Amino acid sequence: MKTKIIFSAVFLFLASVSFARLSLPNNFYYGEAKGVGGICLTGIPNAKIIAKYKGKTCAEAVIGNFISNNINYILRVPLDDGYEYRFANYAPRQNENIDIFINYEGTEFPVEEYIPKLGPAEISHETDVQATPEPCSIYFLLLGNLIFLRFNAKN
Repeated sequence: MKTKIIFSAVFLFLASVSFARLSLPNNFYYGEAKGVGGICLTGIPNAKIIAKYKGKTCAEAVIGNFISNNINYILRVPLDDGYEYRFANYAPRQNENIDIFINYEGTEFPVEEYIPKLGPAEISHETDVQATPEPCSIYFLLLGNLIFLRFNAKN
């Protein structure tokens, strides 16, 4: 009798595990990450690349030494399983967009480049990214150019 109860309990446990919803394998983004002005971020302490879905961080990776030519980051973005309810509210599904940010020197910058949509499980996207300067610095740059052009127009 004891054996039947133990066998039944083990069977029920294994059956419940087989129906557990797990995330799908990751999508991979890899390439060269650069900072504002095109500076290479290899060797800068605490430099990270961050993927966000609906404003929540879904993946992040350290920007490290070059793995091979022009690849200094590999970002693994987990996919939701596609069932009716998401297993986590920050997990994107196939064909959805994510936002990528570069964080270094205590500031988080969006990237300038187009980021491909998430594909089927285990798809790799080679994406070189560069941090976009803060909007304030763009205005100062524009203002400086206008003053320069006006000054040169008079001479």
